[in-house]
Amino acid sequence: MKLLKKYTYYKSRKEELEGLKEDLKIEKDAEMKEMMHEEIHLIEEEIPHLEEELKVLLLPKDPNDDKKMLSWKPCWCGWR
Repeated sequence: MKLLKKYTYYKSRKEELEGLKEDLKIEKDAEMKEMMHEEIHLIEEEIPHLEEELKVLLLPKDPNDDKKMLSWKPCWCGWR
């Protein structure tokens, strides 16, 4: 479920970015253009992070994650 939510958010941000770029072409108001540039910049910075998060979520689950494991570390306490 987390993957679906993350992908939906990623997809909406990509669509928002494309819409802003299209709107920027026809916008005439300088203040609105500046605001659009700022929002475009923020989204362009966010998208690579979302892509990395999606890659991690797509990794297969390790079947040993839920198992309790004992680790053994040798004791180098001077025995010879």
